Parts: sequence; structure tokens; C-alpha cells
Amino acid sequence: MENPTSSAINKLPEYEPDKIKSRPAFSTFSAAYYPGGNGSSSELQNSFIPTSSLQRKRKRFATTWSIAVLSVIASACAVFYSHRVMVNQNALPSFLESQPGTTVLVVNILSHLVAFLCWSLFTDTMEALRWALACRPQGILLTSFLAMSRATPIAGAIYLCLTKGAHQIWSIQRISCHIAVSVLGLVLITNVSYKTIYTPYSRDVDDTNATQRVVAGLAPVSTYGLGYISNAIINAFAAYTISFLTDPRFVASVGPVQCNGTDCLSLFLPGGMDSVRYDDGSGNSSLFTGEFPGDYTTVVINDAPGYQIEYSSIDSVAPGFEFNRETDCQMYLQSLGDGILLCMVEKGPQLLLGWTVCPMNTYLSNECQSNLTWTETINWNTTVAMYSRKASVAYDRQNISILSIESISEPISYPVPVAAFQVFCSIVLAPIPTVLNMSANSTAFDDSGTNIDVEYSISLLLRLYESQYQTYSDGGLSILRGFIAVPFQFSTALQQMGDINLFPEDNHVTASLSKASYRAIIDSWTVWVFGGLAALLTIWGVGCLCLISFYAPSSPNTSQFPEIDITSKGSIQFVDDSLDDLAKTTRSYGLGNGMSKEVVRAIRGKRVYCGACPGPLGEKVILLVMEKGQVDILNQDEKYT
Repeated sequence: MENPTSSAINKLPEYEPDKIKSRPAFSTFSAAYYPGGNGSSSELQNSFIPTSSLQRKRKRFATTWSIAVLSVIASACAVFYSHRVMVNQNALPSFLESQPGTTVLVVNILSHLVAFLCWSLFTDTMEALRWALACRPQGILLTSFLAMSRATPIAGAIYLCLTKGAHQIWSIQRISCHIAVSVLGLVLITNVSYKTIYTPYSRDVDDTNATQRVVAGLAPVSTYGLGYISNAIINAFAAYTISFLTDPRFVASVGPVQCNGTDCLSLFLPGGMDSVRYDDGSGNSSLFTGEFPGDYTTVVINDAPGYQIEYSSIDSVAPGFEFNRETDCQMYLQSLGDGILLCMVEKGPQLLLGWTVCPMNTYLSNECQSNLTWTETINWNTTVAMYSRKASVAYDRQNISILSIESISEPISYPVPVAAFQVFCSIVLAPIPTVLNMSANSTAFDDSGTNIDVEYSISLLLRLYESQYQTYSDGGLSILRGFIAVPFQFSTALQQMGDINLFPEDNHVTASLSKASYRAIIDSWTVWVFGGLAALLTIWGVGCLCLISFYAPSSPNTSQFPEIDITSKGSIQFVDDSLDDLAKTTRSYGLGNGMSKEVVRAIRGKRVYCGACPGPLGEKVILLVMEKGQVDILNQDEKYT
């Protein structure tokens, strides 16, 4: 059987010495590099040692100048867009309108584009600058030459910065630029919030009717006009008691001033759109009479007065407090065979309030007034504190609910109007006549009829909460809190029925017919930081480019690959052993296997010079040397290898 290995060997071509002898000798092939070669020097030089002209600076730095221009344009676009869309809260032109997520994406792209351009401008300029400095007669410190290189990482720049010397200036600039570029990519999106912006809108081009003079907000609580108004109207307002605290047309949550804990409830009553009247002196015209057409979606009432009401438990204010049933409490609803015991005491600026209702079994037995043991326990109690504040509030045009509180003033303590509340109780919880005769007195019939509705509704709900929903502690408490807030809310409406011209000047404000847009918002300082850093980096780059282009000596052509640039200019063989080129010198320092510490220690204080020297065939070779005077300056348009 044939050996496969032997078979393969037998198939190899036979040794042909004549063919080998006919190939060019090694000395001929390398004549361009070795003096005394057998080939034609000029022919081989043209074939194997390509040369190129030293480009004019205008052409060589055209890309870097283009990056500088793009950096200016991108920075201007980023600053304009981010400030106009995310800081300025005026109405946006249609071409800038977008979803908040899209806005953030655009700003993110622009900021990273600016960061990329600024970093490219910095590294390209620094690279060009180090070669220009190396081409001076005095050269440049080798440590500075390394600190300015785009190939040196930030860790290397930090390492160089730890060693004293002039190179620290360039290392600090590299590190600072790296930090600045990182900030450029992040600062515009570090504190993004999302908010509904209301911009005044009008059907007229000049926006003359986008803002209207109105009477709005809550006036000081008063009993003015009660003698001229049917009690049935007051009872109608009292019917809001059941769900008042959760009615978005009248109530908005705000941060508490004093109370805290789980039993603290802080609400703001801005007045609502129901009480807004056009400021024409009549008090009869609202903003919904059809005089203001257009596709505005919201109405913003600006700086109108309102009341903040804070509720808390009595135990949190006066631990162990007990109402005096004889002096602090009043019984109501006896005429219905029912009973509600309402107690109130003023304690400083606060009102302590509590009530209890005749229990279900006692009521069904018709013993609410004969068996008063149920009055020994106050089932629900609260404290009430009030503050006067001015606020700009946005309302939905369609359902007049509160959308948001745009601004609000500091709270000013306001004494709880106990007298007005007592008058309200005497009307709403008034005794019901045994006989109701509409034909005899229609007004009295209306008043008593509405009284029955309110009184029965409140007592029934309180009884259900007391007997069937014992663990639902907020049931009767919510009704109690709403019951005291209702007269403060609707006192303004009752006064409007009297004479709206008596309202204080604070209630004469403006209403802005507005369009709502949901937008991403940032702080203005982030835009200024971004613009400042981008401008600083761009100005630095342009300034250095001007210096290199117009004042610096000619420097060699370079690429985006600094390792190749250094390698190709670092050594020259078979010319003059007295030349201290970069490669030979660093090798003599033992840096062929050196680490960072050895490198910095060996080259510290050494300078590097870039210039031209004659090659083996008389060509001009660009070379980095470590001794002054060993190379000539470079000249524009001359050819070098």
C-alpha cells in the first residue's frame, strides 16, 4: 500500500536551480534602502519609496474647519430648540409641536451630536497642534506630545497629570474636555418634567380677546344678602355637602401648612367657574354665553383669591379634649323625630367641630329625643384651619373641572368664620313645620321642602355609616368636613346675587382663554450650561485652528491613525547612526517592554523634534528625533517620504 506522505512528497515540483538564479538578487530588490545595491536607484526609488507633497494648511485642515462650522450650527440648533420647546412656555408654532417623548428624543440626539462634534474638533485640533509644536526649532516636551495625542486615553492623561511639568497643562485640557463633553450629552435631559402648558388663544389675529377682565375667586365669607335670598337656594347649595370634598369643580389638593399625619387633609377652594362673571358691573354674564367662540380648551383664572382649608383630628391638636354638651353643642332635626348633635368650639385660629346622629335602632323606635344616651359619644370630629391664598387655576372648558393649580401665593392665616357657619346651620337645619301649604306661602313651602331633602339625606347617610359601615371612618367625617366647607364656597355666589360691585379689588382679575398642550419641561440653567460649554469648546478649537493655520510652522501630513503616524516617522535605517530618532532613543531607554511608570520616568524632560533629513537616496524623510538641530524645517508643497 502506498504511503500517503511519500505520495505527496513525490508530487512536489523538482528543484530547478536555473529558475532561482534568474530571480532578482536581494541586493537589487532593496537597492533603494541599502547603499551600494545593484539596481537603478532612481527607478527603484520611484517604484518602492512613494513620496507626497506637504499639503497646504487650508486643504489639510478643511475637514477640521468643517467640523467647527457644524459644531456651531448644531449647538445653535440645540440651544434654540431646547429653550423654545422645553423652557419657553409660549405657544409653539406648528412645526415645533410634538409629543413629549419625541421632544426629549430630539434634544437627546442634538445634545449627543454636539458632544460628538465638539470632541472631534478638540481631538483633531489637539493632534494638529502637537505636530505643529513639534515642528518648531525648540520642539516639544515628549510628555506633552503624548498628552496631546488622540491615541492617549483619558487614563493616560490622568497618569501624566500626576507628574509635574508643562505637560500638565495639556493633560488638564484633555481631562476637562472629556468631562465637558460628557456633560454636554447629559445636562439637557437630567431634570426633565412633564407638564400641561396653557397658552392664551383667540379667534382674532391680534389676540385681543384671549384675556378677559372678570370677577372671580372667593370673596371674604359674609352673611351679606341672606335676608334677600330664598332659603331654598341655600339649601340647594347645602346639597353639595355629600360629595363636596371630591368634587373637581370646586376642590383641589394642596400641601398642608401645619397639619400632618394620616388624618391630615389639606384642600384649596379657588372658587370654581360657577362664580366667574364678566367684569361689566352687572354680574349677570358668565364666560359661557357664546360671546367667546374658538377652539380654546381651557380657561385660566389668574391670581384670584381662594381659601385653603386644613382638617385634622382633635386629638392631634388638643389630646383628651371633650365638648361641653351644655355650652358647645346644639341639637337639630327634632321636628323630624330625628336628632343630630352638632358641637363646635373655637381654639385660637382653629375651629373644633364634631357631630353625632341618632342611631338606627333608636330612630326606628322613635326615641331620639326621649333617650339621649346616644349624645354621650361624638362619633366624628375634626379641626378646621383656614388660610387665604391667591392662585392661578386652569379649568376644563367642557366640564369646568379644575385641571391644575398653575401658581399659588404663600398662605395667610384666616380666622374661621364661625358666625357665618352658625347662620348657615340655622337655615339648613331649621325645624320643619308640621303642615306644609304651598298655596298659603309658596316661599315657606319651598324653603321647608328643600330643608327636608337636605336634613333627611344627611341624617340617613350618617346613620348608615354609623350602623352598617363602622370601619369606614371617613364616611361621616367626609360629610362633616364638606358641611362646614360648603358655606365658605358658596358665600361668594350668594353675595353676587346681592351686589357684585361690592367685591374687593382682589376679586377683579383676568381670565385667559387658552389651549392646553402636554409638554416636556427643563430648567433654563441646563440650556445655559449646555450652550456655554459648547461655545467654550468651539471657541477653543477655532482659536487653536487659527493659530495653527496662520502662525504655526508647517507640519507633516497626518491621518486619523496616530500609531501609524508615529511609526512611520519614528525611525530611519542605514543612514547615519548619529541620528537620535524616536524609535532608537526610546529603545535605548528600555521602553520596548516598559510600563507606564517606566515610560514617564524615562521621557520626563526630554524633547522631541519633527523635521526633515536626507534619506539613503537623497530623498527627504520626515523624522522625529530627540536631539535639537538634527532635522530641517518642513516646507509647504515639497515632497517628503
